[in-house]
Amino acid sequence: RGDEEYESKCKNFVLREGLSDQINFLGPIENIFKLLKKTDVYVSSSLWEGMPLGVLEAMAIGKPVLLSNIPTHKEILGDELSQYTFDLSEEGSFESVLNGFISLSQDEKDVLKLKLKERVKSRFHSKRMCEKTYELYSEVTK
Repeated sequence: RGDEEYESKCKNFVLREGLSDQINFLGPIENIFKLLKKTDVYVSSSLWEGMPLGVLEAMAIGKPVLLSNIPTHKEILGDELSQYTFDLSEEGSFESVLNGFISLSQDEKDVLKLKLKERVKSRFHSKRMCEKTYELYSEVTK
């Protein structure tokens, strides 16, 4: 569930700024895919990640993603989709990336969805990840 103190600060900020009609804190969710399907875009503003399964799950169902430009996010998107990353230390970076996404035509958004699904399917499916992990362990234990 994350850090309860930080969650409390976020909730207080939302209330103080009058954003409670726009932002919901849902707590634990049983079926994330049901919720993901209802969203327009998945945003991750992480400062660091291992392998962010939430990002991969969103991409696997063709959900557009806007991601902080940490190494893992950049690896997931690759050079071809790097315009969907933003710099947390640069004021206005997220807004710029979001506006770029919003300005896409529906056809362009459909192409993006297909590219995201294909990227996950070709690079991050479980069989490939197991093979890569096996290769890494084999190399390390030689």
